[in-house]
Amino acid sequence: MAATDTTRIAPPSPIVEDDQGQLIAKRGISREVIEELSKVKGEPDWMREMRVKSFEIFQRKPIPTWGVDLSDLDLDELVLYSPPEAGRYDNWDDVPAEIKKTYEDLGIPEAEREHLAGVVGTWRQEPVYESLKKEYADLGILFTSMDTAVTEYEDLVREHFMNKCVPPQDNKFSALHGAVWSGGSFLYVPKGVKVDLPLQAYFRMEGANEGTFEHTLIIADEGSEVNYIEGCTAQTY
Repeated sequence: MAATDTTRIAPPSPIVEDDQGQLIAKRGISREVIEELSKVKGEPDWMREMRVKSFEIFQRKPIPTWGVDLSDLDLDELVLYSPPEAGRYDNWDDVPAEIKKTYEDLGIPEAEREHLAGVVGTWRQEPVYESLKKEYADLGILFTSMDTAVTEYEDLVREHFMNKCVPPQDNKFSALHGAVWSGGSFLYVPKGVKVDLPLQAYFRMEGANEGTFEHTLIIADEGSEVNYIEGCTAQTY
């Protein structure tokens, strides 16, 4: 009887290094890219499953016709994920020079020192800087990237992520967001806590055809007060 070779060669990853060593997803929106994105991020199973479910809703939903004409929108050229090699830092001095210069040109470090309770910075769909002043952390406030929150504050995120305000079922593009989100900020303010300085998130796009799908989740408990600022810039192509 002939032996049967059941060895299977794993399919190539849809997220690979380009000629400059930059990780980049193949263009377009597919279940393959979405599942690999979740794997690369080390997400829990429930988030991966939610991404896949959102993608299935996205495929079923029609392009909205009640607003601007989107008939020429070509999502096949979209780069969903192209993260930096920088890593994630809570000390400004450790942030790589290229990223630091852009932030400094925008005045964000100075604003943090003088006017902000905390900052979350996202660079090419990945968090690179997370900071919350100690006096606010001591009040029980949580302010991190969404990527950090998914693993470190999993129960809070799972309870509130896209289940009330704008669920994936709402429309085609909310479903797209649920499938491909990356980066963003997470803020939790406990009951009765009033934050006297704003918190700021800043998102930076760096690549041509790069999609930006940061997710912001703010949980302000009963009687709390907080001011949140968000900004985004990009290169011109």
